[in-house]
Amino acid sequence: MHIAGKFQNFSNISSGLNGKILIKNGGIAITALIVFAVCIRGGIQLAPINQSFAYYSNNPTLNATAVNTVWNLIYSYSRKDHENPYQFFTADEIESKFRESKQTYTNTPKIFSIQKPNVVLIVLEGVAAELFESMGGRNKYTANMDRLIKNGLLFDRIFATETRTDRGIVSILSGYPSLPLISLVKQPDKAAKLSFLPKQFLNNKYETVFFYGGESEFANIKSYLLNAGFNQIIDKNDFDKKDMNSKWGAHDHIMFKKSLSELIKLTEPFFATILTLSSHEPFEVPTDPILKGEDRQTLYKNSIIYTDESVGRFMSSIKEEPYFQNTIFIFISDHGFRMGDGHNRYPRRYHIPLFIYGDPLGKKWRGKKISVIGSQTDLAKTILNQFDLNYNGFIFSRDLLNNVYGNAFYTFNHGFGLIEEEQSVIYDHDSKSVTYLNNFVSDSVNQFLFDKGRAKLQKTYQDFIDR
Repeated sequence: MHIAGKFQNFSNISSGLNGKILIKNGGIAITALIVFAVCIRGGIQLAPINQSFAYYSNNPTLNATAVNTVWNLIYSYSRKDHENPYQFFTADEIESKFRESKQTYTNTPKIFSIQKPNVVLIVLEGVAAELFESMGGRNKYTANMDRLIKNGLLFDRIFATETRTDRGIVSILSGYPSLPLISLVKQPDKAAKLSFLPKQFLNNKYETVFFYGGESEFANIKSYLLNAGFNQIIDKNDFDKKDMNSKWGAHDHIMFKKSLSELIKLTEPFFATILTLSSHEPFEVPTDPILKGEDRQTLYKNSIIYTDESVGRFMSSIKEEPYFQNTIFIFISDHGFRMGDGHNRYPRRYHIPLFIYGDPLGKKWRGKKISVIGSQTDLAKTILNQFDLNYNGFIFSRDLLNNVYGNAFYTFNHGFGLIEEEQSVIYDHDSKSVTYLNNFVSDSVNQFLFDKGRAKLQKTYQDFIDR
C-alpha cells in the first residue's frame, strides 16, 4: 500500500505536469497562430495588406516593381475572370443594341460662367436620395445640403451602380459600370487601363488631390487613386492620432477642416475629391443624437444629420476663402442605403443625390431641376463636356445635360437592374429569371428592356476581360 501510494502520488504529479505543459504549449500554439494570422494579414490596421500598401507613384511601372512578383503571379492565376459568364447575344447583336442608344452631342448647354473653375467633388458615404427634402423627403435630415440645392442644379433621378464604396468610386471617377462579384479597384492591372476624370483635369494643368479621413488602402482604393491621376492623397496618415476617433478614421467635420487647410495651399485651378465616412456603418458620430433609438435606421439617419451639419460648416467656412468665387462644388453619393422595409435589389435602394453648386454656376441654372434618369457613370462625361475635355475613353458614360431619354444600370451578385422611363427590370442570373417589373406595360417593351440590360451586362463584362 505504501508503494502503491507513492505511485499514485507520482501519477497525480505527472498528470499535473502534463496538464501544465499542455496548457503552456496550447498557449504558445494559439499565440503563434495569432501572430501568423497577423503577419499574413499584414498588420492590425483596418484593411488587410494589398497592392495599395506597396503603391506609391503615379507611374504604373514603378508600382508594379514594388509588388511581390510571386504573389502577383499566384493572384493573377487565382482570379476567375478570364471567361464571360454572361453570354446572351452575338457580337453583332450587342453592337446593334448599343448603336440604337448611342448618344450624339450637338448643342450641349454650358452651365458655367468661367472657363476653368476649380472643382471640388464631394462623395457622400451612403447618403440616400429620399432623405433630401428637395427629392421628396418629409423630414429635415439634410437641411444644409437642401439649402445649397435651392441655389444649385439638381439631378433628382440618379442611381448608383452598386452598394459599396469601392464600386461607386470607379463609377464616379471613371464612368465605368459595376460588375457582379468583381471590384475593379482590387485588380490594379485592369483598373490602370480605365479612363479617369481627375487625370483629364491633371492633363489640363489642374492640381489634383484626394481627401479621406480613413485608410486609403482600404479595399485597395489607394492603387486606383494613384492610377487615376491624383497628385496628392491626404488620408489618416496626415491626421493627428487624437483625430482617429471612429472605427473608420477621422470624423467628417475633422476631415473637412483638414481639407480647408490643404486647399488653400493649392495653385488654381485645382480638382479636389473629398470622400466622407461618418455615415458608414456602424454610424458612429461625435455628437449627441437628434433622433432617439438604437436601431439601424435611426443610427443611420443620425449619422446623415451629422454629415449634413459638417457639410454646412465646411461650406460656410470655404465662402471666406479667396478661391471660392472660382469654385464649383459637385455632390454625389458613392451608393444609396436600404431605407425602411425596401428590398435590397429594388431601384429605391440605389437612388442617390447629385447636385452642383457654386458661384461659377450660371444664374439661369440655379434652382433648376433636371429629371432625366441617369447613373453615377454619367457624371464623368457630363463634366468633361463642360470643360471641352476629351471624353472618348468614357464609353459607358452619357451627358446628362444633352440627354432627353436616359437610363440607369446597376448590378448585384449575379444579376442586374435597369431603370428607364417606362419600366424598370431586375434580372437574377442564378435563377435565369426576371424578378421585378415596376409597371404594367406591353410584353414587347418588357422584352426590349430585358434584352438591353443583358446586352449591357455582357458588353461591360467583356470589356473588363479584354482590358
